[in-house]
Amino acid sequence: MMDILGMGYSEKSIKPYLKMAVQRIQIANNKKLTSVKHQKKEIANLLGDHKDEKARIKVEHIIRDDFVIEAYELLELLCELLHERIRQITTNKEVPSDLKDTVCSLIWAASNCEISELQEVKKHLTRKYGAEFAKAACENEGGVVNDRLFQKLSYKPPSRLLVTRYLEEIAQVYKVDWIAPDETMEEGELISDPNMPFSTPTGYSVNMAPGSGFTAAYTAPLRAGNVPAAMNADELAELEQFQKHQVGAQSVITATIVPDSDNTTVFAAVPGPPPKFNNGKAGRDDDDSSDGGGGGGGGGGDINVASGS
Repeated sequence: MMDILGMGYSEKSIKPYLKMAVQRIQIANNKKLTSVKHQKKEIANLLGDHKDEKARIKVEHIIRDDFVIEAYELLELLCELLHERIRQITTNKEVPSDLKDTVCSLIWAASNCEISELQEVKKHLTRKYGAEFAKAACENEGGVVNDRLFQKLSYKPPSRLLVTRYLEEIAQVYKVDWIAPDETMEEGELISDPNMPFSTPTGYSVNMAPGSGFTAAYTAPLRAGNVPAAMNADELAELEQFQKHQVGAQSVITATIVPDSDNTTVFAAVPGPPPKFNNGKAGRDDDDSSDGGGGGGGGGGDINVASGS
């Protein structure tokens, strides 16, 4: 009944909350601006280290902060406007037409931002104009909320196009030698809409052997004497699955069989965890080689290391 009759609304109470909301907004924006500066430098370092996937995730935070800062500046203007025209709210039973967007936007924003003073502003406006009016504003019925404010505070992932443009700007500002990869293809499929967000990371930018730093152990070709044993069917299946996981990488080294200068067949290594060879088989290489077995049994799916005659 209090909401319907407008009881509980107080001009003397709502005005200080509007002023405090402006101050809170300015403090929040200053903190976010400082945070963005540090984040940009961190992302520049990631691009320099070719960790594009992590940089994309980090830059989404910057984009979100930009949206919030922009929305908060709009809210600051709305709070100052309502503070200056509060007598119109007090003296009119209905919402003045020139303030309807402002009132509805502040009521909606109270539940979609971290400015606690706006909750008190919302309470007073709800008491003045009723719960049904406040509910319609909270649900943005009829598009009564400021369009720009609604877009910036309504959470949704940024588009791949926007993320890439942010990364390009950061690379340019911090003079990082980075070129955006071709995003017309992903997971082997044509990307038709650049406004879609990036999909789940495949991990192609994660370095091999990050702890030991022995990346060359996975990329340098192995000589015949270093090959532990032939891969059986299960190991080949595991290798094939790993190669599928690498789809979308900027540079993928595929598994091939390379002829050595001594006419000996060897394996070319692939990125990722090494194949799980059976140590028992490796131990029998010397014994089996005299029999020409090539080590470890010869099922139809095995690839053997053939010795040159």
